[in-house]
Amino acid sequence: MINIAVYNDGLDNENYDLIVRLDDVIVNQKTDNQYIAKELLGVGTFGSVYRCVKYNSNFAIKIIKYINAFNI
Repeated sequence: MINIAVYNDGLDNENYDLIVRLDDVIVNQKTDNQYIAKELLGVGTFGSVYRCVKYNSNFAIKIIKYINAFNI
């Protein structure tokens, strides 16, 4: 995945995917839950999926692309 900051005030790459690096903390702003990114599992049309860890448990976190990516 390309990790050069282009869109969304430098948070997204040229494909409008959020730039996430290994061991970055991903925060769910609604619940304030925090997950540590460990591995990129896949990238698709609508976003990316990461394997994350919280309290020694594994989670798959899907991050949807920035909404402007879908404006025509």
